[in-house]
Amino acid sequence: MAGILSALIDALSYLLQIATTLYVTIIMLRFFMQYFRTDFYNPVAQFVVKATTPVLKPVRKVVPGWRGMDIASILVAYLIMLAFLALDYYLNNIFTAKKLPFAGLLLSTLLHLIKTVLNLFFFAILLQAILSWVQTAAYSPVTPILRSITEPFLRPIRKRLPATGGIDFSSMIAMVLLMACSIFIERIHLYTFGFWK
Repeated sequence: MAGILSALIDALSYLLQIATTLYVTIIMLRFFMQYFRTDFYNPVAQFVVKATTPVLKPVRKVVPGWRGMDIASILVAYLIMLAFLALDYYLNNIFTAKKLPFAGLLLSTLLHLIKTVLNLFFFAILLQAILSWVQTAAYSPVTPILRSITEPFLRPIRKRLPATGGIDFSSMIAMVLLMACSIFIERIHLYTFGFWK
């Protein structure tokens, strides 16, 4: 019986992790879309707005923006990730009754949020690179969104490393740097908490 319950907990934990990561990614996508002034009349942008407004609107009433940054989005994304990690810790220690390490949980949440943002940019650059090989991609509603949030990071690389033989290596370099940062974040978490999930 305990084995079945443990398996159910693992399955539930996995589903919650996928749902949380996806929704936090969408919230952070909205943050960067707003910061980089993406066209919000875009159909994809409209989906992001509709998916995040119900949770962001109440928080924005009490948490103002700062220097063009939507602080409410960061706060909500952090709190959702915090709630998931707390619940996940409780579920995985339901038989041991370990106390929740609140201070450690706050740091772990921050590292998970940073990793989520790094993954967001990694896959945005990867998708943009793939779409650049497709002729009809220029008419895709996702193309201008990807360009608006990745260009500020790719532009400095292009200035220092111009295209060689007509091939632009900026996306590849950016992805390698993002992956290196992601590994660094994971290692910090591993050395601090002994695991990464």
